[in-house]
Formats: sequence, C-alpha cells, structure tokens
Amino acid sequence: MHLDLNNPRSIVSWWQVYPERHGPQLSALARLQPQFAASIREARRLIDDDPLLAERHAAARRQQALARGWVPSAEDRELDQVADSQSLDEEGARLAPPGAEEPAAAGAWH
Repeated sequence: MHLDLNNPRSIVSWWQVYPERHGPQLSALARLQPQFAASIREARRLIDDDPLLAERHAAARRQQALARGWVPSAEDRELDQVADSQSLDEEGARLAPPGAEEPAAAGAWH
C-alpha cells in the first residue's frame, strides 16, 4: 500500500490496515516530520468524525493499553462486547443475499 503523507484520505486508508500499530506511528511521524503534521491532524479528525473508525480507534487505544498492562473496567469490557456484536450484525447484514428472509416456521402458511 502506498502512503501519501500529504493526503489525509491516504493516511486514513493506511491507518485502517493496522490501527494498533499505525496510530502510534502517525504520532511519531507528526513529531519527527512536522511538514506532515497538518495532514496527519486532518486524518485524525476524519477518523474521529466517522463513528465506525472512531470505535476502531478507541479499540486500538484499549489494545495498546492492555499491552502495557492496563486492566479494563467492566464498562470497557461491556463496550467492547457491544461493539463486537454490532460489527458482527453489520457484517451479517452485508453478507446476506438480497431478499433473504427468515425461514418459515414449520406448518406456517405462505
């Protein structure tokens, strides 16, 4: 994948591949190469403004914290479970063939 640090959309696409790793790398790039800081800030704004990407960002931050020894609260674990079930529901709806319906109950009239 090609990363164009002048293009916020390119940065977002790159970040989506591996948020747990690419988030910290973007922070380092913004510090080490300030000429790209504005486009990196814009990419972060795009991520935070999109509900699905914002949730992935939050999950990536929690994953990083776990790697450093942070223990999630019960509320954090519950939020992760809700996010996981929502993403599974969305994926199932996306993969269902058009016009797919629940099978009729035994003995039901059509």
